Amino acid sequence: MLLVAGLLLLFISIQYTQIQSDLSYFQDIKEDGIPGYAESFWQTTPVVQLMRTDTLLQRHSNLFYSNQNHAVYFFTGLKLKLSRKGYMFRSKRIYQLSDFYIIWILEDDNPDLLSIKEISQHKKMEIVKKVEDGFIFHCTNYSE
Repeated sequence: MLLVAGLLLLFISIQYTQIQSDLSYFQDIKEDGIPGYAESFWQTTPVVQLMRTDTLLQRHSNLFYSNQNHAVYFFTGLKLKLSRKGYMFRSKRIYQLSDFYIIWILEDDNPDLLSIKEISQHKKMEIVKKVEDGFIFHCTNYSE
């Protein structure tokens, strides 16, 4: 009987902890939206405002890559043709291109992708636009 009471008490305490965690999570959703690009952080970030308003992106979308392709598509509707599913950027095939742009979002630090440092060792990277949480780079070969 004592064992059953102990197990019941353990079960109730685990359930209580889970309910508290869920309530906290739902409160966060109520305040900020569903986690991901719907969060208020993403809606107001300067790099998103830059993507929405910059005409360079609309004019040259087939020459763009981003470390967050899905964010660019979500906020602008533009498909970045340079790297489907990030393949171009994960592999080093991006180095074969002679002229392209990169939208670099500082919020994402993905070790699976090439870094700015790695790209700059192979490409001349000129900052075209800069905001506090991102950049647009124009990348060309060093010989150009």
